[in-house]
Amino acid sequence: MIEEKVFYLENRNILDREELKRVGYKFEAANTLGINKNGWYVIIKADESWFEKNKESLEGMEEVKGKEKEEVLDGFKKLEENVVSGIGSLF
Repeated sequence: MIEEKVFYLENRNILDREELKRVGYKFEAANTLGINKNGWYVIIKADESWFEKNKESLEGMEEVKGKEKEEVLDGFKKLEENVVSGIGSLF
């Protein structure tokens, strides 16, 4: 089953890990999402077995849950909507 997990990290170089590149992810700076932190938020969608097999690749990343996760997902959604509406206004 595919899971969507949100992580917080302060060292962006973590995203250069091969397993993360292969699975794909979205990331944004926390302040871009309206959250007063100095790091980045990452969304990874993958089969639950991927998360189990790749715990080492996730080291240095803190999984975000609950209210904070919802705030992050809402922030990503608003950014995507702004991009779509911005492109729509070009035509």
